[in-house]
Amino acid sequence: MRRFLPLIIGVFLLGGCLSPGVDSVGEEDLTDGVNLTSNEEELIAGCEELATGKAFGLCPPEFEVSNFKAGDRAEFPILLHNGSDSDITVALLARLTQDTRPGYYPSPSSVVDWITSKEVDVPARSNKVARVVLEVPKGIDNLPSRWEFRIFAKDITQTAFIQTAYQVRILVSETRRSD
Repeated sequence: MRRFLPLIIGVFLLGGCLSPGVDSVGEEDLTDGVNLTSNEEELIAGCEELATGKAFGLCPPEFEVSNFKAGDRAEFPILLHNGSDSDITVALLARLTQDTRPGYYPSPSSVVDWITSKEVDVPARSNKVARVVLEVPKGIDNLPSRWEFRIFAKDITQTAFIQTAYQVRILVSETRRSD
């Protein structure tokens, strides 16, 4: 068993590097140049206090997409905080989860293809707003009425054996949440 340990570890590390679902889109669509709505500005303003003093952080911890059906497009901001002394590059990826909030179902596995994001360069000791886009093609008829997935942020500049990963819970529903 011990002789297979390096092989097993290598497979796990390689698997993390080959995650699907990240496409390149225009810089103006996904970073600070984006015009935020007043609600998004409030959200991001509240996040800056949460990130203070941390080496790395994501905010908000949860984002709700309401009134969403197949054929729709939703965009949402995620604040990336880099409190370290080094510049970093972060990849934002969709991640499936079985650990959903009560009343929500796991997302369809195709969600990794429905997310558009990009790698984001975050200078040392700064915050950067990244824009993530969820676009479900028309004709998808097996969507649950309430489903959940995560946006996983991976610092791709880390070279250490153990890497820290952060995620944001995304709640999607056909109607506004009542709880």
